[in-house]
Amino acid sequence: MRFMLGLGVAGCVFLGVGGCGNFGNALPESLDLTLPDETTDKAVRGGGAATLENSRWQLFNAETGRYIGEFVFVEDGALDSVIENNVIGAEVFGDTILADGAVHATEVEGLSYRAATYGVENESGFAYEARAIVTFAGVRVATGRATAVGTHDGDQMEGTFSYRIRVEESAASALPANLRTEDEFPVYGVRVTGE
Repeated sequence: MRFMLGLGVAGCVFLGVGGCGNFGNALPESLDLTLPDETTDKAVRGGGAATLENSRWQLFNAETGRYIGEFVFVEDGALDSVIENNVIGAEVFGDTILADGAVHATEVEGLSYRAATYGVENESGFAYEARAIVTFAGVRVATGRATAVGTHDGDQMEGTFSYRIRVEESAASALPANLRTEDEFPVYGVRVTGE
């Protein structure tokens, strides 16, 4: 069980893909996001940056060059999924992470997740937040929050990515001691498809 819970919480990194907290078993309908110019705007679940509509972007850690994955934006710029997942709990989620609010099985028996994204933009750029709830056999073991804030010119993207994971106290002893529960780093992206 320690191994499976450890993988589940490691997977929460993507979904749990900036500040993690106990936000219950429900994903919020909306939340406030801070944009690059430091203004805030209300983002609804499934909302996004219209300028990213129907596009795919490969994202990389700007400090290390490590490939993170391909981020898929759909109608109205909503972040739909991450494919070719290379960093974000790949042992748990496999190569695709869905952010549609529905419950999805993982590669680990008994472990499931629900994730949703929220996004807004203004003339200064965009802001997205992904939230996730990871459960084992129906019991919540972790919650997470990831935030991306940045700009793009239609072909290239740059910004900051951060995440935090909150592990339920009852599950903490079953997790690897070296589990990284928060990080922040600059990212860059390259458009691979879209208008």
